[in-house]
Amino acid sequence: SLANIALPDGVTVLESALFFRCENLSRVRIGRNVIRIETRAFYLCAKLNRATLPDTLRSIGMEAFSGCHFLLEADIPNSVTSIEWRAFYDCRSLATAMLSENMTTLADEVFFGCTKLTSLIIPYGITTIGTNAFGGCSRLASIDLPNSITTIRPNAFSGCTNLASVRIPDGLRSIPRDCFRNCRSITSVYIPASIQTIELFAFAGCT
Repeated sequence: SLANIALPDGVTVLESALFFRCENLSRVRIGRNVIRIETRAFYLCAKLNRATLPDTLRSIGMEAFSGCHFLLEADIPNSVTSIEWRAFYDCRSLATAMLSENMTTLADEVFFGCTKLTSLIIPYGITTIGTNAFGGCSRLASIDLPNSITTIRPNAFSGCTNLASVRIPDGLRSIPRDCFRNCRSITSVYIPASIQTIELFAFAGCT
């Protein structure tokens, strides 16, 4: 029945599965000296709605907040350089996310199934958007892709059914398979001269 917890500032690492499936945990204050949140630290904490991340944090592990269905926001401090696979997977109430300016990669399925995510600013410096990174983000209406991006993996925005316009970054050479599949609301796409390849089903189902 653990509902709230404040972690002391002496803690530096939140170990794997630390609060695994603490289904009544709704709020957590993470200590000011934490540098790593390990794999599945808050996995399936379905009622968790707020987690304050310290500006000492460097990495968020695989599935760290996956299945936190009531998490409202993800404010990632600029100290973070790595967010791993499925870190915020299926966070169905997540409406806003602020990303660190010191990351280079958005991992595979990092925000997959975040069906209430409406907008997101990807900071300049991100070079890679992983497979299904935003798959199924059905309320995502707009996204700004900076020109620092050199690689977009398959299905990156598949199923973003509310996405209305897309600006492919200058310098990108390939639009991958299924990248914008079933993005049914798209009305305009900017494709720069740098694009050499548009792969199979990249815009399939964009009715």
